[in-house]
Amino acid sequence: MTSISAIKSYKDGHVSVRVNLKSMGYKSDSVTVQGRTDMSSAEARDLAKALILEADRADAKVSAKVASDARRKKWRDREVSAGRLVVIR
Repeated sequence: MTSISAIKSYKDGHVSVRVNLKSMGYKSDSVTVQGRTDMSSAEARDLAKALILEADRADAKVSAKVASDARRKKWRDREVSAGRLVVIR
């Protein structure tokens, strides 16, 4: 299970951040990384902004792939209907 959580720190103006990452690799290799740190509220805000930026980039990449697949399918259907392309299944 992968999780990132932020809770109130005992230090004033700080946030406690916990990270648990689990990854599976080739031939059932796995690794688990667990970490915890205190960071200032400004650093926590910067981290949140960076995470949101990366999430936006990932979403843009997925939507670009969906659009590309739709264009490819439209082209393929047009070529098949014109008789210039034969689909072998």
